[in-house]
Amino acid sequence: LTVTFSGAAKQEQDDYVGMFTQLLDGASVKNLTLNAEISGIRSKGGTLAGTASGKVTVSNVNVLGSIMLSKTEVGGLIGAVSGTLNASNLELRCSVLGTEKVGGIVGNALQATLNISNVTNFENGKARKFMVNGSVGKVGGLVGQAENCTVNIKQVKLQWAVQASEKEIGVIYGKQGIGGLIGEALINGSSTLAQCNVTATVTGYEDYVGGLVGKMVLNEKLTAIDNEVHAPISGRIYVGGFFGYLSSKGKLEFTSSDGNSCNKIGQTN
Repeated sequence: LTVTFSGAAKQEQDDYVGMFTQLLDGASVKNLTLNAEISGIRSKGGTLAGTASGKVTVSNVNVLGSIMLSKTEVGGLIGAVSGTLNASNLELRCSVLGTEKVGGIVGNALQATLNISNVTNFENGKARKFMVNGSVGKVGGLVGQAENCTVNIKQVKLQWAVQASEKEIGVIYGKQGIGGLIGEALINGSSTLAQCNVTATVTGYEDYVGGLVGKMVLNEKLTAIDNEVHAPISGRIYVGGFFGYLSSKGKLEFTSSDGNSCNKIGQTN
């Protein structure tokens, strides 16, 4: 299915853009390949839906094409999420370009539970083009911003190397708050990042840049299991292989696949 939209990113009709304007409680979307030909979202837009609320399930969905010249709360799949999103078995072979709160799956999640698993940009064993850019920030390979959320992300493989002509843009790129998985996150429920592999350049031309999360505030426990980052991570300050910046009232626990805890951080600022 091809999803088309051409707006000016200025007016009300440029909001709530997608195959569906909204996905409501109980919605289930399965077994689709969506090709985005979208430009000019002002707020809350994605290939599948502008927003999702309540309990929503998305599985076995491929996203191709591009979302261009857009502004805020822009996701490859869904622009903005509240409630519970269960998303699994997704292929992201798309480019998503906005200004802020831009993600490969979700642009902005507010007071939500995100259960995301088995996500890749591979097709038939070969990596396909995948880019998420936001000129202002809060940009993530999967989620731009997760505010007051519980996040469980498992089994992710993102890999792409920019061409010479794209060197100034990068793969996951923006001003600040840039992460391979999540740009910025405020975690209020016990969460997990497990078996995530990021092999794509993560670039911020200012601050808070991380291979997994650019800026992380933990109010509850986060367990990180068998995650790997094999890519250049660059920014001005607060730059890290996993987390660019971490402020924690909860606990960050790194755990290996055999169940042994290898590092615990009680509180950092």
